[in-house]
Amino acid sequence: MSDLFWIFISAAIVTNFVLVYFLGLCPVIGVTNQSATGLRLGLATTFVMVLAALAAWVLGIFLPLIASNSQVLGMTIFQTNRGYTLPQGLMFAIGGGLGITAVLSLVGGIRERTEFAPIPAIARGPALVFIIAATLSLAFMGFAGMGAA
Repeated sequence: MSDLFWIFISAAIVTNFVLVYFLGLCPVIGVTNQSATGLRLGLATTFVMVLAALAAWVLGIFLPLIASNSQVLGMTIFQTNRGYTLPQGLMFAIGGGLGITAVLSLVGGIRERTEFAPIPAIARGPALVFIIAATLSLAFMGFAGMGAA
């Protein structure tokens, strides 16, 4: 049971798909104008990742060949390469999906707060999102040693 908890924490925080592996940056840049939108997209991604985890466990290495979303593709490849059992794969998918949800919501919330801030025009739009993502990535890297004995 303890290994399922650490797989979940690792996928959600320590090795976050967006902030550590830089997978799925397109939705972070394009859809996170509001935290509510980020939350909905993140939960939808979590749902798809859980379904993909089930399919990857059944189909094995063949699923990554047909997956199209980079986060889902990364999750299925990592799950298959690590040899996770079905419960471990599901926990990895749920943790990874909720980690993506957290990032999308955080970026959306920060973008809402900076909408009326005196930020130079050159730093607005995608540039600001990359600055936010880089800062969050550094913050999440602080969890890198978590769970290591």
